[in-house]
Amino acid sequence: IKTYTDKGYEVVSQDELPGTFDSDTSKDQEIVIHLKHVTVTVAPDHPQTPGDPIDGSESNWPDGVDQVSLQKSITRTIDYVDGLTKEKVADSVEQTVTFTRHVVVDKVTAEVLGYDTNGDGTVDTTSADKAWMTNSNTWAKVTSPDLSSKGYEAPDVSKVDEKVVASNTSDETVTVTYNRSPQKVVYTIIDDTAKKTLEDNVLLDTGPSGASLNKTQEDLQKIADGYGTKGYAIVR
Repeated sequence: IKTYTDKGYEVVSQDELPGTFDSDTSKDQEIVIHLKHVTVTVAPDHPQTPGDPIDGSESNWPDGVDQVSLQKSITRTIDYVDGLTKEKVADSVEQTVTFTRHVVVDKVTAEVLGYDTNGDGTVDTTSADKAWMTNSNTWAKVTSPDLSSKGYEAPDVSKVDEKVVASNTSDETVTVTYNRSPQKVVYTIIDDTAKKTLEDNVLLDTGPSGASLNKTQEDLQKIADGYGTKGYAIVR
């Protein structure tokens, strides 16, 4: 019997061995032993290596019992970027849904019999695609951060919606763009002698927060020099 149990069989029933030979010469005394194939369930927390020997068997592990075959993660990455430079302006958010499946293997034949989806050690489905399980199948809603204190306007996506993830869903990357708030540079000309404002808050240049001005010190100097031809002197 050990010859068979070493091959992955299990004894279901076994007739008792008679203590003596009977006197019936018309037929042999028959002892019947019923065996069944032992099955083993392989889960991703204890994966196996295809080709390695199966413990308690003369067979080797088949394909489909390794970590990659039994577990996969599907990730949504949310990036927050500057609309002008495309550089990141806030930490990215990664959301991961992990799927697992438990494969049932015949220890005698090393055949993949199917998959256990309820933890009872028996085959519930022979479809590898239908065998994936998860404790949570959603990417949660994520509200985009307020970066107004950094000079940015509201983002183009105020929130990334919740999404149900299936085992065949692909990884996703969502890009949320922040445009810089428009800013102005103005100048005011004051006549200190006459105590009079000659020009008040006149627009010199416009542009997004953090960007270099289009106008230069030379442009501002030309405005000041214009008043110099009128008899004014700059108070420094």
